[in-house]
Amino acid sequence: MFLNYSNKSKELLSYLTVILLSATFSLSSCSKDEKKSDLSTIYESYIDATSAQIWIYFSFSNNRVVGEGDDTQESIDQWSNRGDWDIALRRYNLKTNSGLSTKIGAKGGVYTYDSKTEFVSINKTPSSASYEADKEIITVGMGGESRIVMSSAVSVLFKKDSDGQMIMPPVYIKPPVYLFRDATGERFYKVEFIQYLDDSNKTGHIKFKWQEIYKD
Repeated sequence: MFLNYSNKSKELLSYLTVILLSATFSLSSCSKDEKKSDLSTIYESYIDATSAQIWIYFSFSNNRVVGEGDDTQESIDQWSNRGDWDIALRRYNLKTNSGLSTKIGAKGGVYTYDSKTEFVSINKTPSSASYEADKEIITVGMGGESRIVMSSAVSVLFKKDSDGQMIMPPVYIKPPVYLFRDATGERFYKVEFIQYLDDSNKTGHIKFKWQEIYKD
């Protein structure tokens, strides 16, 4: 199930835990000073995205969280003028360093594989891949309608009924595999989100495995 893939208590989860997977999928912890990512390694990363106000910014090439920000104009302007991040997470929402999220022409973006494509089967970028850039998206919540610049990609999906309404209480579903293009537009990373809840069923505890792949 997608509800919880963690076998560790909350106390053992750091702000960011990056776990290297060997060929036999043995796990070893890594620090924020971890070496830059390479094509031969599958990584597993954890991000605490429990806050509904804070975006956590992550760099694939540097293999670490690079900072956080909110939705104030000051913070948005700061991060839109930076090229050292590739994705940002806030709860289930996601940003890429692309489109309306950048003021310096960053070339990030995301390609969404079909639901049948498995992470292990992806070795290079699809020749026909079209990468979606961030745009203004209208969301409706308890506070009413709001407009947020972000990606349509998400870290978790919600099960809906036959009328298209979200089932309550929420039932969480793993999203399809994504292919993220980094801010330079030159490097590509396949990503599978594998956890949204922790051992206590608290949401926003996100784990994802990822690997850099060759460009076709």
